[in-house]
Amino acid sequence: MHWLIAIIIAVSAFAQTTQAADVYRWVDDEGRVHFSNEPRPNSTRETDKPHDWTDARGNKTYSDRSRDQIRADRRRLMRSIECMSGLTEIIDSPAKPSRGGVVLLTARWCDTSRLARQYLKKNKIRYLEYDIDRSAKGRNLYLGLARKGVPVLLAGTEQMFGFREDLAENMLQRAGHLARNN
Repeated sequence: MHWLIAIIIAVSAFAQTTQAADVYRWVDDEGRVHFSNEPRPNSTRETDKPHDWTDARGNKTYSDRSRDQIRADRRRLMRSIECMSGLTEIIDSPAKPSRGGVVLLTARWCDTSRLARQYLKKNKIRYLEYDIDRSAKGRNLYLGLARKGVPVLLAGTEQMFGFREDLAENMLQRAGHLARNN
């Protein structure tokens, strides 16, 4: 009889520890989102646990947004950033010169970015390339520009949005990165 009471006590203790605890979401002073099982000042109770899943590489991911919300945000971003294949524009920006070198901001999904990269390699021009999707520095540079669209070629005080070989050649010659053809 004593063993039956011991089993009932053990089972009830186990059931209490395995019950789903309330999850609270709160944001600290620096804007970071946290989850805990204890309420904090200004925390809100989450009805579900934080979203978690395993990505293609097998890494466990936790987020306060669902996969569908993240995908929708990415689609919205892609619609706002266009691959500039038909339009090319050079603007002079004396307030933000590139630091002496050539910088190329690209996106892996943009074919025009590939053409710009091939042109720079063909002409043996040294450059730094940042993918605006994969690089935080590239994304910050991109967000600081007056116009949107990729690729963006930065040389001297000029910025080229889109890509055309003849315009790139003139721009790089003016910046001193390409020898003039006589």
